Amino acid sequence: MGARPIHRYWPMGELIDIKALAEKAAAGLVSHRAFQGVSYISLPMVYPGGDSVTVEIRYSPKGIRVSDNGFAYRDAEDIGVARGFTRVAASIASNHGCEVIRRSICTTCSPQELDRAIMDVGMASHSVAEALSSRAEVEAELTIADEIHTKLDRLIPEHVRYNARILGSSQTEWEVTASASVGGKQVIFHAVTNHPIAIYRTSTAFHDIRAGQGNPICVSVVHRKDVMGPHLGILAQAGHVISASDPDKAFMSAMS
Repeated sequence: MGARPIHRYWPMGELIDIKALAEKAAAGLVSHRAFQGVSYISLPMVYPGGDSVTVEIRYSPKGIRVSDNGFAYRDAEDIGVARGFTRVAASIASNHGCEVIRRSICTTCSPQELDRAIMDVGMASHSVAEALSSRAEVEAELTIADEIHTKLDRLIPEHVRYNARILGSSQTEWEVTASASVGGKQVIFHAVTNHPIAIYRTSTAFHDIRAGQGNPICVSVVHRKDVMGPHLGILAQAGHVISASDPDKAFMSAMS
């Protein structure tokens, strides 16, 4: 292999002011706004729903109150994963020295402790939202996998293996929901949620598997095709896409 090329983004000989660049980057990572005695700081972390993690700072009789103002709960609610918020939030918040009051993650501190309190609340809020989103993704995938099991147990019970591991052309071993042998052809089914990580993981796996020996038929099974948006096109490039609730004939058609 040859030497790695050096990419230059400034004229030769020009000195780079790292301090100025760092200050500009820092200003873009963190923003602050204030009104009526209350301040809000947006941190360089993003909730699963796409909004920046934001903490609220206000005076309280016991000191300075730092709170996520319910933003973690509202993010989870917006993407439909708020079930169990109080239990999950209480456990995670306590690990960060915070508490949960009326769906807000908060703590009270002295002026000297403010920096640490902001980070504690921000990290706790982000972790709660991520935990709820991850749990919902697992539950959604299991629901789709159950539908696949029910369909295939009825249609080809003697020709299917569940939770199979398939070797791709890259020598990566991919775990899929089911692998079936139909008419001498291998057919692979995988439960896929409408989440970017799940979409790209499945697409990568299917392309790698299809590039290996046998060129099997790959089938993504989603909850509903009509709500997939642009993710549907990504999966369609890697194989067939059907909805978990589709009739038996759709599954049989995908296998042919």
